[in-house]
Amino acid sequence: MEKIRFAIVGSGWRSKFFLRIAAAHQDQFEVCSMLVRSEEKKRLFREDFGMVCTTSKEDLLSTRPQFVVIAVGNSDICKVSLEYLDRGIPVLAETPAGISVEELNALWKAQTQKGGKLQIAEQYQFYPRYSEIIRECRTLGDRQNVFISCVHGYHSASLARLLLGLQNEQFTVFGKSYSYPITETDSREGIITDGRVAEKETSILTIEFENGKNVFYNFSGVQYHSLIRTRHLMIQGSRGEIDDLTIRYLDDQQKAVTRKITYQRDPFLPEDETAIRKCLIGMKDYIDRGIEFYPLSAALQDAYISILMDEAVQTGTRVQSRKQSWQEPAL
Repeated sequence: MEKIRFAIVGSGWRSKFFLRIAAAHQDQFEVCSMLVRSEEKKRLFREDFGMVCTTSKEDLLSTRPQFVVIAVGNSDICKVSLEYLDRGIPVLAETPAGISVEELNALWKAQTQKGGKLQIAEQYQFYPRYSEIIRECRTLGDRQNVFISCVHGYHSASLARLLLGLQNEQFTVFGKSYSYPITETDSREGIITDGRVAEKETSILTIEFENGKNVFYNFSGVQYHSLIRTRHLMIQGSRGEIDDLTIRYLDDQQKAVTRKITYQRDPFLPEDETAIRKCLIGMKDYIDRGIEFYPLSAALQDAYISILMDEAVQTGTRVQSRKQSWQEPAL
């Protein structure tokens, strides 16, 4: 089978996920080039990953990747994505798609009016556990609401919309943020044992959709890396509910059933890399067959919801969505 050959633009924390995936599945992926900003970055990536990097965009593209992965900072993702799209290069961009409504509409124009090939690497829908929960939630009948305390912003919007079967419905969002001290116990760099305490923000928001479905959001960034703060997810429907990995529902004979949801892990990769691997495979399929693994309209809607969530917290007011260029009437 032909390898999936891609280049990476950016050298931050997220870029390393793609390198680890390629290293674990060398028969399937090849990182043909990587664009970094400095000679020091080139040296570090050569030592850590054996990766030959470049500081030249032309050198990057001369390796003829099938697509480029944009793994730069949030504020630059849209700008850099548009730069490569304008050159006719297919783009798999890290999340979020954009940080302003203007950026989101510009990306939609780049695909629909200029023919750019763009996908957003929203991975949580492909986590083995969440993928199975999304499949199982169809057992719940008319899905009504989600309580989500497992991921932030655009990630939570993506999961909630999939769990509730939402598309581009209009919505209102309101809530606020609270600050609490918490002892830090874990981080991206590893376990913390010195007892340090930091103030962490918790955002509590309600998103009400025009069709009557609701999202109840309660999340603090510390939940990503903590030994004393866990994550929760609950979906309720007319015939049952899912509470984390426990499902309760009525079967065809109206008998109440309770069981655990199980899922399979990739033996070579953690869940995050397992999910991002599916984004890479999906991107190649999109280039070859035109099938979007995560429709751009959905990615833009999820980023839009996140933008209005932030606005609601910052202003302390009820924020109403408005029709945008990527929105079509819900089916």
